[in-house]
Amino acid sequence: MDPPPTKVGPDSQRNNILLLMCDSMDGRILDPTSPVSRRVHMPHLREMAADGLNFVKAYTPSPQCGPARTAMLTGRRTDQTRCFDNGDGLSADPSGALDRDCVQNYENATCLEFARDQQIRATFFDDLVAAGLDVAVFGKVHVGASLASRYGPMALGGFGGGPSLPTLTRSFDVRRPIKANPLSTEMLNDRSNSGPVHDMHIIDGCVDWLHGKRPSSPRWFLYWCMRPRAPSPLEHVHPW
Repeated sequence: MDPPPTKVGPDSQRNNILLLMCDSMDGRILDPTSPVSRRVHMPHLREMAADGLNFVKAYTPSPQCGPARTAMLTGRRTDQTRCFDNGDGLSADPSGALDRDCVQNYENATCLEFARDQQIRATFFDDLVAAGLDVAVFGKVHVGASLASRYGPMALGGFGGGPSLPTLTRSFDVRRPIKANPLSTEMLNDRSNSGPVHDMHIIDGCVDWLHGKRPSSPRWFLYWCMRPRAPSPLEHVHPW
């Protein structure tokens, strides 16, 4: 999809940014050039994709969530971030303070060693704040660097529960499911109270945050990771 024309004029520097990221979803359903896109009716997401930038040709540097996200938010390869599976993450924020999820899953000395190897000075979110934007993060971040606590009123942190044999072995064969029963009711129903935070639990938070903005407010950046696991005739696909 071709990007929309770039705005030119005094208001072009005042644009706000909404970044929607889909987790566990076949990206072809929002690619208008793919026949898969016709399998699911998603009018709202399609309208937004048509009006914005739709990264249908983006490729992930890792088949696992955590390493891919750390690469995206740092602009570095997985061998540079030292994140190779979902038990890894950025162990410190730009000030050097250790991420609490890292400390909880590893000991302090290990997290300090991670930080020395990673040498992360800033993330994409930090650069946006430095540019004067008001940053808010909703949903799954799974990066570390204390991003969830620093920017996320309703966000999930990193390190995926720490080191585990199933997580490590899945980095060698991504076809292995990470859930014992991935097709169970609780995995397919966003309204379930079990498992991580789901879309239906954070939409109201996003809306309330946006309603709090005024024309005089600073430019904002809103990151929301949604999880419509389509294409499939699942209950939670319908709102999209």
